[in-house]
Amino acid sequence: MNEVISTVITKAIKGSQLAPGQYEVDTTVTLRLKGTYKVSNDVSYVPTVDIPMLPTLALLLEKAGIVGPAAERMLVEAMTEALNGGEQAHGAIAERLNDIARAEDRVRNLVGQLPRKVRKGPSRWDGEVTEVVEVAEAA
Repeated sequence: MNEVISTVITKAIKGSQLAPGQYEVDTTVTLRLKGTYKVSNDVSYVPTVDIPMLPTLALLLEKAGIVGPAAERMLVEAMTEALNGGEQAHGAIAERLNDIARAEDRVRNLVGQLPRKVRKGPSRWDGEVTEVVEVAEAA
């Protein structure tokens, strides 16, 4: 139960309009929380954002073997185009590909072959703090 209460308080604090900084807190309060707290099942996902780019590219170039130098040139060229294109890079790249849907499907299929990871399921508080009373400290 304490875990639910601290989660609800944390979510309430995150929604506040405090300026950035550190705030000292030393008070005792009585809270009335009324609502439901739902914890969903854990979910599996393909960890695309967890892939370390530099080691992955190093492994790719090592595995490229004899075509490694050509792969290096293409990689530098592609990264340079993407960097120089900024936000417009995606549109420019899409225009150059004859079949963007097919190319994206190929990438999705490759990513789908990665080992899946599990993360905690989402949790949701549906309720409100209906009463907040500061408790006077005993002398």
